[in-house]
Amino acid sequence: MKKIIIYFLLSLFLIILLISCFKPSPNAQHRNIITLAKTIIDKLNNAKNNSAAQIKLSKELTNNDNVIDIYKGTKFVVESNDLIESNILHAIDGNSFIIKKGAYVTFDKNEFWVSFNNKDWYLYQFDPLNFNAINIDPDKQNFIPDYNVQYKIDEVNNIMSIMYSFAFLENKNAKLEKLKTERKVIPLKPNMVLASKDPTKLTHNLNKVILYIPENTIIKGKIFFNGNILTANNENNKIEVTFLRDMFIYIKNRIPSISFDSVNWNVNLLSFRLNIKTTTISDENSNIIFNFNVDLNYLK
Repeated sequence: MKKIIIYFLLSLFLIILLISCFKPSPNAQHRNIITLAKTIIDKLNNAKNNSAAQIKLSKELTNNDNVIDIYKGTKFVVESNDLIESNILHAIDGNSFIIKKGAYVTFDKNEFWVSFNNKDWYLYQFDPLNFNAINIDPDKQNFIPDYNVQYKIDEVNNIMSIMYSFAFLENKNAKLEKLKTERKVIPLKPNMVLASKDPTKLTHNLNKVILYIPENTIIKGKIFFNGNILTANNENNKIEVTFLRDMFIYIKNRIPSISFDSVNWNVNLLSFRLNIKTTTISDENSNIIFNFNVDLNYLK
């Protein structure tokens, strides 16, 4: 499921950006990250369409008395499949998604708006690190997520393979709204720059225009991590994340602490060099590509 990948990657960023220096309590229990991931996936599958269970899971992840143990060589391999389909959007092979209904999209400040007729609009809100910020109740969601996550664990080599299906389903009770201002509609074309830190490189500003995305458009993310903490890349249409050193994480009240030896917990923001480059483009076939490049280094 794409949310799991985003949750995992953004969680790593918050660990770097928000880390504190407090030590785990004397009663803290150590849990291997693969064991923890297995537990999370099992609970996530059981919590589908259950808002109370999802909120409970979110609180467990961000406020517990466990130390997460990550050992050098630990690897996660993530791949998608099309076992769940939808007439709106669903995952396909290659960590990609296909849009099954032509859609109009635009931004209003930080809000993302979607329409299928350019008249009636859905507001899509998603905070992958805060389940409480999402309208989890299916009766309140504009799009209902359907998903299934499976996994295999190679205990000898410390590798977890994750296979996910994901789709957005229509909600007949969705809240429809109107845009505050009229905007010009721009059709998706090859070789467009849709999002960039440099606004001068944008083909169009999606805060000012509406982008029409035709049905059967493919959406794909290309993720690359480099540095001396972990690497991530897209090999053979799979996302592979490999940890390059031992790391220990303790999260209390949503604030993480980090150690590289489980003894010294004085790592802070100044201990890292972080460089993030993101762009969203359309390729020569008018498919949408998210490029996510991160250089992350621990400064000894």
